[in-house]
Amino acid sequence: MTALLEVRNVSKSFGGVRARSGPLRDFYQRLVGRGKAKKLAITAAARKILIWAWAVYRTDTDFDRERHVQSRPEPQRQPEPA
Repeated sequence: MTALLEVRNVSKSFGGVRARSGPLRDFYQRLVGRGKAKKLAITAAARKILIWAWAVYRTDTDFDRERHVQSRPEPQRQPEPA
């Protein structure tokens, strides 16, 4: 029973990954889109949360969600052969 509760608590703690939008969800989707395992992508997202939390603590500032939104570069087009 304890293991089941632990799994439920872990799954609830990753609300940022399950959200409809946001920098953490985008990060997770990019990793999964590149073929990474979902478990690995969740672990990477958890590490990113820790890094963000440490940065907020160290600099004594509020978390700025917009600072971590990554703009998507436009795909480079291949020149047409002549």
